[in-house]
Amino acid sequence: TKIRFLPPEIESKAAYIVFGNKLIIATYFPEPHAVVIEEPVLIQLFKLAFNSLWKDLEGKNIPSGP
Repeated sequence: TKIRFLPPEIESKAAYIVFGNKLIIATYFPEPHAVVIEEPVLIQLFKLAFNSLWKDLEGKNIPSGP
C-alpha cells in the first residue's frame, strides 16, 4: 500500500469517487450533496489529473511513523 498526503496548500472540501464509468463529486457540509458525471472524456481527464498528482506526491509528506 502506498500512502500520500495532499500538501497543506491543497484544501479539498469534497470527496471525488471514480467507479467504473462514473465520477461522483460529494460534499457533506453544511448539507450532503452529490453530482454524478457520466461523460467519458471528463472522467478520463479527471483520472489523468489525479494520477499526475499521485505520482508527483510520491515520497512527499509521508509520516515517519508513530
